[in-house]
Amino acid sequence: MIIKRLAETFKEEFVDQTEAELISQAEQRLLLVIKARWFLIALLFFYGSASTISYLAGNYPLAEIIQLNTWPTIILLGVVAYNAFYHIAWHHYPWMWVSRIKHFIRIQLVLDAIIVTVLIHFTGGIASWFWALYLLLTLEFTYLIPSQWEVIFMGFLAVSIYSALIFSEFLNIIKPVRMPFMVANLNNNVAYVLIVWLWVCFINGCAAVVTSYLHGKEKGEIKQKVIKDGLTNLYNRRFFNHSINSEIERAKRFKRTVSLLMIDLDNFKKYNDTFGHPQGDDLLRLVSKILGENLRRSVQEPTYDVDIACRYGGEEFAIILPETGVISSLKKAEQIKNEVQSSGALILAEKLRTQIEKTKMLGKGVTISIGVATYPTHAKDSQELIEVADKALYQAKALGKNKVSQADQIIKPDKIPTN
Repeated sequence: MIIKRLAETFKEEFVDQTEAELISQAEQRLLLVIKARWFLIALLFFYGSASTISYLAGNYPLAEIIQLNTWPTIILLGVVAYNAFYHIAWHHYPWMWVSRIKHFIRIQLVLDAIIVTVLIHFTGGIASWFWALYLLLTLEFTYLIPSQWEVIFMGFLAVSIYSALIFSEFLNIIKPVRMPFMVANLNNNVAYVLIVWLWVCFINGCAAVVTSYLHGKEKGEIKQKVIKDGLTNLYNRRFFNHSINSEIERAKRFKRTVSLLMIDLDNFKKYNDTFGHPQGDDLLRLVSKILGENLRRSVQEPTYDVDIACRYGGEEFAIILPETGVISSLKKAEQIKNEVQSSGALILAEKLRTQIEKTKMLGKGVTISIGVATYPTHAKDSQELIEVADKALYQAKALGKNKVSQADQIIKPDKIPTN
């Protein structure tokens, strides 16, 4: 598969660029998480205050209330301290964390998981309502960590810590903390412990799977941005350079052919000057769509591109045709050209219908010129193949445009008729 081969050939560079994009996002997201944690700290403070008032209203002894609130208060102050450190470091000491962003994020997530688990212990253990904070942790994992597997691992770590706490309390390895209004001996009730434990694991497992899936889609979209042109959705120039080199090297090893079509829209500058750049962008998208529809794709799932269509620059496109010789290359070029002339002009005419009367463009079609070159017939390497195909394209335009010119049919400049 062409995409698979290219991904393997340029794996390190491609992965590095994609990960760099994700890490760049994570830097900004880290600040948002820090700010969100301040909001959560405020909510926990008001919740603790409301709980204390309810305990006092229930005539619980003040000494017991202070004892119950001691560790939760210490935990909350600890969160305030390390969140303040992260916030100050982000704004004032970027040298401290920028190069270590992934480590800062991982340490933060582990601390959050431990803090939530300790908070659960000191608010009733198996009966604590704070297990729901694990869901926020799962969202935090997905929001910050660039690796899908790390999201799953961190979710598994949180559930493991929770499980260790619950069963340690059940076995009296750790003494459970009994809260006001809590039914006695819940921590030792086998049925209750199993039901709650399974429920917490199930909910957090589902959250981890769903968020991990969404994270994978986001990562896939970022990968597409790395290799795709934003306007046309064809592959970009950078990916073209990788692809042509990869295909030529593969053709050398297996004694096969690779053809290259260099395509240029005729009179595009005039079109832009007449109708404006927004309509020019519409034309580029239209032609790109037609090119894409004429390319070979695999018939088996998952589908992949056999031919590689790229936006080479401006109004110029390039199509790499692996294992395609000269004759089939010409056929491919003529097929694409005819598609643009017959259907592209009609579609474009409808889009520009309101402007036709003003600009006197009625009946004017869209045309392209194509230069064709094949390895090893016309070139010995990728750079020469590009140069020869580009010369063929230039000849096609010099001969009057709306033509297909093949590399071995290039004639001398003084033999080219002038308009």
